[in-house]
Amino acid sequence: MTRIYVSRSAGRQRAVQRWRSAFGELWLSRAGRQDVVERGETQAAQHQVAGFRFALLDPAQLVLDERGLADDERALLASRQLSPSQRERWIRGRAALRWLAPELGSVLEHRDGAPRPVNPAWAVSLSHAGEHVAVVVMPRRDEGTAVAIDLVPMSASAMLVQVLAGLRLAVHGELSPPRVWAALECALKLRRSPVDVLLSGQLRVSANDNGDGAVVHGVGRPAEVRFLDRARHLLGVACEP
Repeated sequence: MTRIYVSRSAGRQRAVQRWRSAFGELWLSRAGRQDVVERGETQAAQHQVAGFRFALLDPAQLVLDERGLADDERALLASRQLSPSQRERWIRGRAALRWLAPELGSVLEHRDGAPRPVNPAWAVSLSHAGEHVAVVVMPRRDEGTAVAIDLVPMSASAMLVQVLAGLRLAVHGELSPPRVWAALECALKLRRSPVDVLLSGQLRVSANDNGDGAVVHGVGRPAEVRFLDRARHLLGVACEP
């Protein structure tokens, strides 16, 4: 059974730093009461705090049908030369965003392939791991509002040891390979940085004091990422209101 945690502590959240204002009680359990709402016998996990929402969904939660896309989304998909599995992945991402935020509207693409809501009032991000998909949405306060999410299968740990060993990367503190990778991915998405930044030798990842997140240096201002452990996946989420 899945639970949705909805914070009602927005007043106190405004009094703490921006990170804690955005994420509230989800990891930090700092203040206020939580309401727990049952969402039925599903594998989806949804969390909502002060307008910031993210979810991890399994394949059973999503109806993968092009008829569920908006006209402009269907037109974009038709213009892309994608394999059947790539098309399904593309549709799955849009279906997951609609599941989380039906009011979002059409989601097209930036030039780098990142999801781009037609409605500029929203910031969004998504990540795939096999048939699972993680999505995050947040209303924009200004042009600096950004969100990022990364989904890492725990089964990829051994592979990530090898991948990270090939990067000129400084890691400080107790961080598993999936956590380091999720932090890097979220930081690149927040800054809209190209993947070759990973080879720059300028990146440093440090565990935070609470042990529930990391800070990535070398991508402009430091990017803060929080982690959520699920049964078979690690979720990294970053938010800059």
